[in-house]
Amino acid sequence: MLISSLPSKRAWLFLGIGLTFIGVWAWQSHAATNTPDQLSPQPTAIHAITIASETFQPTESYTGLVHGQQQATVTAKASGYIVSLLKEPGDRVRAGELLAVLDGNELIAGSQSAALSLDASRNTLDQTTAYFRQKVREAEANLSKVKVDQDNGNATNKDVRVAKEALQSATKFRDLQDSQAQAGIAAAQGSTLVATAALQSRFIKAPFAGIIIAKSTSLGTFVNSGASLYEIASPDALEINVSVPARLADFIHQGTLVSITPEHSGQSIDGVVFSVTQAANPATGEIPVRIRLMTNTSHQSLSVGQYATVTFLAAKPHTSLLIPSTALLRSYGDTFVFIVKDGTARRVLVTLGQAAGDRQEILSGLTPGDQLITEGLHTLRTDMPITLITEH
Repeated sequence: MLISSLPSKRAWLFLGIGLTFIGVWAWQSHAATNTPDQLSPQPTAIHAITIASETFQPTESYTGLVHGQQQATVTAKASGYIVSLLKEPGDRVRAGELLAVLDGNELIAGSQSAALSLDASRNTLDQTTAYFRQKVREAEANLSKVKVDQDNGNATNKDVRVAKEALQSATKFRDLQDSQAQAGIAAAQGSTLVATAALQSRFIKAPFAGIIIAKSTSLGTFVNSGASLYEIASPDALEINVSVPARLADFIHQGTLVSITPEHSGQSIDGVVFSVTQAANPATGEIPVRIRLMTNTSHQSLSVGQYATVTFLAAKPHTSLLIPSTALLRSYGDTFVFIVKDGTARRVLVTLGQAAGDRQEILSGLTPGDQLITEGLHTLRTDMPITLITEH
């Protein structure tokens, strides 16, 4: 029968035991063919440099905004609605060029009112002058008549004295009224001049040639006198304003040379400290410093309104150890490097000083002559065997 031809359970058991024995024997045979050298880890090839002391000049860098040496806020000199804004940020303008126009309805009405007041004052002067001059002429005529009557015996000395007093009084009134009328005309003329100037002030013009760097209002806005409309700067003479810690005051003076790196540019240009404020800001402990370009320095890479980094010398030159910043590793607040020690990688904690471009000053942890590992740092661990590829 078919069932009787199948292997028995005992046969399957012996077959399984045999296969297990063969597997164990094959593994042991393979292990026996490997030497201890083949099982031990192979040294990792690394690059290293021998560090040495060198003279180091610490620097510190601070960022500031590029301004024009000649820069001003253009403000409204009268109140009114803005009916025209002719310039946008980035536009170049000439000195005296029209920038904006204010609604002149109230200013025109004021100018017309001042003109009418001046005409009225002049008419008053004419009428007053004519009236009191007539009074003086009448007094003069009366005095002459009294004198004739005195000669004919028809008037006394008292009559003559009274006539003279009347003439003097009329003359004084005439002079007083003339003076008051003239003062009224002068006041009206002043009001007219002010109104005319106010009417002209609705035309906002550029105070000097430059570039519009900011616009602080919009068309149709009502502005009061003194409100900011534009910011304008001369692009031909630039400066950078930065704030630095007061501790640098001993190293920064008028005439100190600096290096300027424009925003989004790796090219540095020469600058010079133009002025240093002696008093520090009590809130920040910083002092403002104004930087200008050297006379022979091109400023084509600088633009008004952009940022630039200014690098100052921050201490006296001294001897120190400098290593590539790429050799530094950080973990849980510690900074460390790997050095070569007895053919293995050795992890060493270090204390950092000042940065120097792409290098870092080391205050402690390393000594001159140490071989510093510079590549493959993230694959290393302490006491890992290494093969040294020395860099000079």
